[in-house]
Amino acid sequence: MIEGILLANSPINLTGGLTAQEVKLLKNKLQEPVTAQLEMKIINSSSFELNKLTLSYLHNQFNLYGKLNSKNQLDFQFNSDYISLEDFSFLFNLNELRGIGNISGKIQGTFSQPQIESRLELKSVNWENLALDDVDGEISYQFPLLQFKKIILRNNNISLTAAGQVDLQKDRQKQFDLKLQLTILNINYLTKLFTFEESLSGWAHGFANLQGNWPDISLDSQLNLEEISIKNYFLGEGNFHFRLAPTKIPSENTSLSWQKNFSDWITNNYQLTIEELSFKQAEIQINAQGKADLKQERGQFLAKGWLDLNQNLDLEFQAIEFDLNSLAQLIEFKEDVKGNLNIIGTYQGSLKRPSISISVQIEDGYFRNFKFEDLQSKIN
Repeated sequence: MIEGILLANSPINLTGGLTAQEVKLLKNKLQEPVTAQLEMKIINSSSFELNKLTLSYLHNQFNLYGKLNSKNQLDFQFNSDYISLEDFSFLFNLNELRGIGNISGKIQGTFSQPQIESRLELKSVNWENLALDDVDGEISYQFPLLQFKKIILRNNNISLTAAGQVDLQKDRQKQFDLKLQLTILNINYLTKLFTFEESLSGWAHGFANLQGNWPDISLDSQLNLEEISIKNYFLGEGNFHFRLAPTKIPSENTSLSWQKNFSDWITNNYQLTIEELSFKQAEIQINAQGKADLKQERGQFLAKGWLDLNQNLDLEFQAIEFDLNSLAQLIEFKEDVKGNLNIIGTYQGSLKRPSISISVQIEDGYFRNFKFEDLQSKIN
């Protein structure tokens, strides 16, 4: 058995591909030594058997065993249990990362073209304001493809399955092509994650595609919505088709640690495009399209127009077959009123001095003993 100690200033290159600042951080973090235990059998000048190689850092251990034959073929297996993610968070600039990890897998192929297959399990993961009960799945790598096979993320608020690949070609940008299946999403979780001012509640399920060249990554998603409420107003069931795309392309070296947290990074760099947002119930049907900058500074929403909350707006809106009796109860209107209300309108100008134009149609109406089949009016 051969034993040894690897220090942060060891001649072994532990810092390949890192910037000078990241190398300095790495050396500061690696104040504790990395120890190694090695048991191996040399067969000849070009082959050997590795009975055990154990690397230890703090309370974490990584085990590797297998053989290299005379044809330069790799056949190794590895495993590491109960890794403290906090101990290695500095490697990924994720200083607030917490959790426990298990990893196992095998390395085959050749030195020049290794093929790595691994299974990853993470428990009680916390990163800033993101929390997951567990993450597990299979990951394989053979240059240039990093493939994800049924990665599952779960907690009380979300259950997500991901599969796809990342192309790591050296001569071009990294290409992402991931498919996400959302089994369950607590809408209130998004309210807290992105610190929305309006309280949302309800559930969603559906799918999303994550594609593009890093860092120009876009998300296209279609969700089914259930039991949706905004504040205390119940909207019921609906559909939500949206896209998230960057409004500006950060450099490839952009570090998420430069931002306060992940949600801030999304908020400041991405725009939401609503292809369809629709709700339908007995009392109301709502349809909307438009775009919204995710910044709490220049919020925009368009239904064939745009809204700048700080300056001007140009908004077109509509409501179809809105039940007047439900509206009367909502605003505590004491008199008996019935009918179906259809509205098409525009809202332009500034918030302080708006210009509003509304076309109103009421069908099968009743108010103060007055009945009518079709009442139309235009208000400016």
